[in-house]
Amino acid sequence: IATALNNIGSIYDNQGDISKALENYGKGLKIREEIGDKLGIATSLNNIGYIFTNQDDNPKALEYFLRSLEIQKEIGHKGGMALSLNNIGFIYDEQGDSSKALEYHYKSLKTREEIDDKSGIAMSLGNLGFHYKKYGNLIKGLEFYNRSYKVYKEISDKYGMARVLYNIGSIYLAQLKLTDAKNYFDKSYQLSKELGYPTTIENAAGGLKEIYEKQGNYKLAYQYYQEEIKMRDSIRNEANYKASVQQKS
Repeated sequence: IATALNNIGSIYDNQGDISKALENYGKGLKIREEIGDKLGIATSLNNIGYIFTNQDDNPKALEYFLRSLEIQKEIGHKGGMALSLNNIGFIYDEQGDSSKALEYHYKSLKTREEIDDKSGIAMSLGNLGFHYKKYGNLIKGLEFYNRSYKVYKEISDKYGMARVLYNIGSIYLAQLKLTDAKNYFDKSYQLSKELGYPTTIENAAGGLKEIYEKQGNYKLAYQYYQEEIKMRDSIRNEANYKASVQQKS
């Protein structure tokens, strides 16, 4: 029953019906607490934390992620620990607490390395790249993004590769190394088109637009601007469709 409630909560979450998602996650959590399902409790706490993250209620999200982490530690579930550590690091980044964010991102990376979770390692390395870029250390940001890309490539995660290629391009753009930036944005764009993911296409097209604007090639800049807007509209239309389905149900 708890798993079913969790799944229903996830469906409502995807539809944007936050109150019903929380209601079902909460019911699932209560049942798991009654039967002493520690792993299930930790999972439910994480799911509720995600809801509050999406609502920009970072203090509440942090509360649930920390509770989840304590239970994961208690049962020695390193995969769950790494995920909770990752989520806590994200919240501290959102709150602008650089030292705490860094502490938890590194803990998450170390835990994922201990269990050889390649996908998780790539994610943690990317999060560290984001962190260093956010706080102005572009050299360090570039180092971690490159390490992240290497792991994503090793496990053939093309979506991860496309995202990191864009992030590397954005650092080169910030350094005004336009040729390098264009190269990475272009790689991200081609891979994103191959995969058909609107968000990554939008990001890469936006990067290329900015490069061509700076180079004075307004014809190509406008071409990529149109692509960027097209993808943005596609994402918005999908969100509106999901909302309309929710209202009808």
